[in-house]
Amino acid sequence: MDLDDILNRLQTAQLKVLMKQMKAKEQVTKKEDMIKSLKRAACNQKLLNFASVFAPKSKKPTGALKTQETVLKKFALKELGTCLRVNVDFIRFVRRMHIIFYRSTELPTRLLLPALLSSFRIRSYPDIGPITRDGDIWTSRQLFLEYEDALLLQAEYEELMGGGDQTTLDTTNRFVTAGSALLRPATPAPSGTKRKRDKSVADDPPESPLSLKRANQIEEVFDKLVYRKWRTFVKRKRKRTEVRAAGLERFEAGYIYTRLVYKAAHAFGMLKMYEKELEILDALLKQRFWRRGKVADWYQRQALIQMNHLCSASEDKAERAAHKEAMRECARATLLAALDDKDVGDVYRPGLLHRLQRLEKLLKMDSSISEPLGRPKEVFVAATRIHKPVGEDGLPLSPGKENICTLTQMWRDPDVRLDEEEPPAAIRKAMGKSIWKGRDDKQVNVETVALERYESLGYKGFHAETRILTTLFALLFWDVLFARVPGVFVTEFQTAPLDLAEDTFYDARKELIEKRLAEVEAGEAKTILQRNDKFYRDTKTFCIGVSWATCSSEDLEEIVECMGGHALRHICLLFCQDYAGRCGGVPDLIVWKMTGDDRCKFVEVKGPGDRASDAQKLWFDSLLRARVPVDLCHVTDANAEAPSSGVKRKRSRKEKDVDAADGGPSTPKRRASG
Repeated sequence: MDLDDILNRLQTAQLKVLMKQMKAKEQVTKKEDMIKSLKRAACNQKLLNFASVFAPKSKKPTGALKTQETVLKKFALKELGTCLRVNVDFIRFVRRMHIIFYRSTELPTRLLLPALLSSFRIRSYPDIGPITRDGDIWTSRQLFLEYEDALLLQAEYEELMGGGDQTTLDTTNRFVTAGSALLRPATPAPSGTKRKRDKSVADDPPESPLSLKRANQIEEVFDKLVYRKWRTFVKRKRKRTEVRAAGLERFEAGYIYTRLVYKAAHAFGMLKMYEKELEILDALLKQRFWRRGKVADWYQRQALIQMNHLCSASEDKAERAAHKEAMRECARATLLAALDDKDVGDVYRPGLLHRLQRLEKLLKMDSSISEPLGRPKEVFVAATRIHKPVGEDGLPLSPGKENICTLTQMWRDPDVRLDEEEPPAAIRKAMGKSIWKGRDDKQVNVETVALERYESLGYKGFHAETRILTTLFALLFWDVLFARVPGVFVTEFQTAPLDLAEDTFYDARKELIEKRLAEVEAGEAKTILQRNDKFYRDTKTFCIGVSWATCSSEDLEEIVECMGGHALRHICLLFCQDYAGRCGGVPDLIVWKMTGDDRCKFVEVKGPGDRASDAQKLWFDSLLRARVPVDLCHVTDANAEAPSSGVKRKRSRKEKDVDAADGGPSTPKRRASG
């Protein structure tokens, strides 16, 4: 076994032991980062063998110098213990069985795991009725082998780009493809250094040197291994006349290669090869066989490149300005084409409209947007912040973590990567879950402060984020989710259809979805919810998105009644069109009351210095379009010092709407935020 094989089989706790033994100083927590750190530590120095001056002449001379890698391997083998290697051909056979049986769209790394968990009674699955397996998923062995090769190449791409769970593929499950040698990176250099953001380039995240190195390797093999094959698949698809059932195209090699082509376009963007990236995006938009749900993303990126990156090389200032103006006109045409494209769903329109609005301001044109982007009502609540919280025992408490969505991410979109910079040390110290003085002088978080304020206005509510909407969607669309659609239910070990996170989900069930949406809008949502909740709640049947502990049946019924059919229809359509993309960003709180105006509303709570993310802004607009009120509630520190400026700052209209928790003289005319 080589060093990579050994390290990949160790648990995180065992790797931590090795980090201490090897005196690796990097502070990392992920398994793949630990392995990289250990390998770097092993490459940095050698061990010198000094011969003893008292050694007898008969003693054999010392051998070659030992390296730290040898020592690391010795320690790692001790941690690993006895290990058996399974025949590679047998693993390949089992892996093919797994792909065929489970209809995998990614290379499996844990073979037959769902069946094993069910056999051991560790996990129970919903009863989805008799399983009917379609024999026309792959109509020939050659088509399946092409699909398997595409999955292998996709896994290599994922490993190279450092994305998702495929980054540390088990080497016994990874097999050599034509591009493996070219795609596999050398021992990586430390990636802690961050490049400064170029302020002249909007909307492009900064890239680390390691990302650029990986992008270079992708660029080297793109034409040879990916682009040429993808164009062959497109030509072959155009010649075919048979019509397959909607959704089955995701089991074609061309579908996987389309995903890889888009990943390569992202790599060209990192390398600032924008003409090449634009060429690839144009080719993607010209085919509509695969990944139609990503058409809006392709338009968005195409417009961004035209807006910001295609600069003229001319030395003449006027000529450069004219070229820039022409490119912005092209970007505007691209965005208008996107808004007219039938493959661009409603879920993507707010982002396109937002970019078009910005672009038309740059062009100094009258806005062509007839539907302005919705913004939440801003509400300010003053409370007392506790900077040194103490526990019941009177001892100081350690700061908690920032609020994050607790909904488990069931799927990962491989086309989207979030590259976040680590905050500077000065900012990092100030981060953490802030503690505030709540009702009866209790120490509470910022969400509880807001909830107490809304309770005083007659609302019921709780902190749910995305869980409440995914629960409502699953209970309202249960029979649609588990409808008999070709290729989506192939085993009894499923909690959702295989294509729920794919762009084919809506098209494959269009009639069923539209019928259910019409029933929801007609006021039948409460009846549907009661039926499914009564049938599945007692057994707590495991279904994607459902959180039985979020709230009671009575609360769910009240929320459905207060939201109304129009709002529920709009929200459910968003999940049907882009489930994976909508599993995050929902405002923190849902509050409701059975009488009066604004019976149900969502509240995003922000403490001092917090701002809404892009995903949250998208949900603000979507909920407002569904006629559901949204509040952006800023909790401010009542004891914070005013700015030390000698000029008195004019109070804004927003600040005049402050709800002071202590009812002080700063807000003589308070207006209810509900």
